[in-house]
Amino acid sequence: MSTRSTPTSGYFGTLPVFPLFVGNPPGLWGVIVPMRTLFLSFTALSLALAACTPLDPPDPGQPGQDGPAETPTLTGTRWDLTQYGDPTAPQTPVVDSHPVLVFEQAGQLGHTTGCNGMGGDYTLDGTALTVGNLMQTMMACADPLMTQEAAISQALQSATTLTQTVDALVIAYPGGELRYTRAVEPEPASLVGPEWQLDTLIMGDSAQSLVAGSAVTLTFAEDGLSGNGGCNAYHAGWSGDEMALSVTAIGSTKMACADQALSDQETRYFGLLQAVTAYSITGNRLTLTGPEGALVFLTMP
Repeated sequence: MSTRSTPTSGYFGTLPVFPLFVGNPPGLWGVIVPMRTLFLSFTALSLALAACTPLDPPDPGQPGQDGPAETPTLTGTRWDLTQYGDPTAPQTPVVDSHPVLVFEQAGQLGHTTGCNGMGGDYTLDGTALTVGNLMQTMMACADPLMTQEAAISQALQSATTLTQTVDALVIAYPGGELRYTRAVEPEPASLVGPEWQLDTLIMGDSAQSLVAGSAVTLTFAEDGLSGNGGCNAYHAGWSGDEMALSVTAIGSTKMACADQALSDQETRYFGLLQAVTAYSITGNRLTLTGPEGALVFLTMP
């Protein structure tokens, strides 16, 4: 295999890379999730982000006014949740859950909760905020995370105002506030070298989390790629540049999987990997995309 260059990051077109589900999560692993393209995950920044929507500065006395107003922009920003609930007795996020609010496309927002991701459309008229129906992934988590997730979801759905300064953002809702500080975007990981762990498979307009207890890995090296499909070790050649990536024929061991769900997952994974045409890295997230869908990976920061 010969690579034309060793890419470390790449940004390309709009991608359906934040699979979400309408309504409350039923607490299931490995469920196929109906999805529409929301363009708001952390896995792929679109070239379309050039069209940013400026906000009017918040008026003095509005909830969340934390200093002199400037003329901030939402599109392309990320915000770390620091407090939520009743502002007289606020709650802090579950330790190490790192909930993040992101605006990667005008009129669309996404939110991680420490368990699932959610997102949808929003409108902002001055400081008046309206959030449309949220779509959400469907993973089961421990109770503190599920309780936190429900609070964030309900807060967003009932949001009334959004106020922002350069480094702080507040979303008010009846009985409470979501308070954020501006997130610092991490440097993108290198494509070559890290072990990437598969997080989500996207096929057409549906997305699927991994079978409970399974792990799918991918590592790029200068002379090829390798990993484990959940049952079998595999290898292939690859080539790429800053805008494209392709994978040659995949070879693998022929071990039988423990059950049919693992076998089906591995088959889908190999099919999507073989068809990859492009990639994007944002922080520690890698998205590989092709004509049939996408693969979303994470690596240790």
